[in-house]
Amino acid sequence: MKAGTWNLKPNYYSTCGSVGVVRGGERVWYQCWSTNSYGNMWWYVRVAGTSTYGWISDDNIWSEAVTDDNHDGNLAYVKCW
Repeated sequence: MKAGTWNLKPNYYSTCGSVGVVRGGERVWYQCWSTNSYGNMWWYVRVAGTSTYGWISDDNIWSEAVTDDNHDGNLAYVKCW
């Protein structure tokens, strides 16, 4: 994550309320991605070590190292439906 603090959203629009917070430096596990009607890419994530899930804009994510949540070696990023 980049430096800063971001609200996790219940849907992939910035105008939605908040369901949690992610702070810069925290690890998140990517679940899937989607684009909204404005063409902005969003990721559905889980904050590592928690049961907090939500949507975060691709603009707020920076990946230093990529690993998978269950350590099965599969890094297939799927589109949310």
